Amino acid sequence: MQPAVIIEQSEWEQFTARLAYLEKRDLERDRATAEDAVLTVRDVARQLHMSEEAVRRARRERRLTGFKID
Repeated sequence: MQPAVIIEQSEWEQFTARLAYLEKRDLERDRATAEDAVLTVRDVARQLHMSEEAVRRARRERRLTGFKID
């Protein structure tokens, strides 16, 4: 037996619009940073939602991996 959820059409449209927006944003972000791109500390901080100083500290302590930082 499968459960069913009934929601209003306006709520469903808001949900699908939000989902489309998030998928588009993720695709743009992926295109903006190629796999082998060398990023600035500012770019990495923006992607990770961290301060620039926190990125530098994590890099010095070797806790930040997966980024090529200039």
